[in-house]
Amino acid sequence: MGLQLGKLIGIDFAIQFLGWALSVKFRTERHFDLTGSLTFILLTYLSRNKRRSTLRQNIQSSCVFFWALRLGAFLFYRILKVGKDSRFDRMRNNPTRLLITWMIQGIWVLITLLPTLYLNQKQVDKPLTKTDYVGWILWLFGFIFETIADKQKMSFKNNLNNKVYSN
Repeated sequence: MGLQLGKLIGIDFAIQFLGWALSVKFRTERHFDLTGSLTFILLTYLSRNKRRSTLRQNIQSSCVFFWALRLGAFLFYRILKVGKDSRFDRMRNNPTRLLITWMIQGIWVLITLLPTLYLNQKQVDKPLTKTDYVGWILWLFGFIFETIADKQKMSFKNNLNNKVYSN
């Protein structure tokens, strides 16, 4: 069995705390979104039982991995291109506000990832059902939709004629 939920929660918030400390020390938030995505990947990996994972667990964990990798890479590319994240303008120089933001990210990671963490704790290999396939098809649709939306939004914001409509 992978790591227990309590340890995974501790790792989640330790990562967020380290990210916050680096933000305060270097006065930057460039690593915020990337840290969140890497936390998803790490916690999913640590929750798995590598020797006896089921097909359901492997597919679910792969869905999390590919989603977090794509989103993290996109957001990190965007922050490197833009230079800063305007969401942080009011908190960049306020360590307390910044800590709250990092801890909220930890809560977001945990709540969003709980179904996968719970699934990966199971040692029972039940047959796949229609619900599994429907869920994975919906995931694929959402993954493609989100990817296209991010590309379209970036193209829109990069068009100088649209500066009136976007910040």
